[in-house]
Amino acid sequence: MPKLLMRFLTVLLLLPLFAQAGEKFEEGKHYIRLSQPIPTSDPAKVEVMEAFWYGCPHCYQLEPYIEPWARTLADDVNFRKVPALFGKEWKVHGQLYYTVQALELDANKVDAAIFHSIHQENRRLNQPDAMAKFLKLYDVSEEQFTKAYNSFGVRNQLRQADSLIRGAQLTGVPALVVNGKYRISAREAGSAKAMLEVADFLIKKERQALKPKG
Repeated sequence: MPKLLMRFLTVLLLLPLFAQAGEKFEEGKHYIRLSQPIPTSDPAKVEVMEAFWYGCPHCYQLEPYIEPWARTLADDVNFRKVPALFGKEWKVHGQLYYTVQALELDANKVDAAIFHSIHQENRRLNQPDAMAKFLKLYDVSEEQFTKAYNSFGVRNQLRQADSLIRGAQLTGVPALVVNGKYRISAREAGSAKAMLEVADFLIKKERQALKPKG
């Protein structure tokens, strides 16, 4: 009986190690746990935040993967994009992103067109007049653009974005932050496509944590 009890206790002690060994992705290797979590927009859902910059070639390469992936996410997952504001051009591009939101345009469609314009047509879109001209393609008048671009709402969203990016301790893009707790980059994950695989893994992990106990 003592031997049987000893074996049982040994198995119980080893179970956490077996579970860890069975995990496909490892903390500190494939993703980083933030030292201080950042707020999410809906605590009842698992959130995935994509930090990006229109001028980033790696963000452009991630777009064909992340947009279809985001459309397949379950109802208990909230996906949102947040522009990183690491420099002057980054900030005006972030302002452009929130202006598109304020104008209630088809964000996915316009985002794709902005990325294409910058990376394929070599149009920087880093001046308000160039942005206004570009958005005329979507029936936005110069007056409408200027009003939205300089609005309090857009500037407030920029301040919030800057706070989130700083809180996530990001130094580059693209990056994903899952539920305000875990940071994923291509460097750690291995590739743009692998970033989404790690995100799926962490979504499942956080979904279990959100389940009511008992």
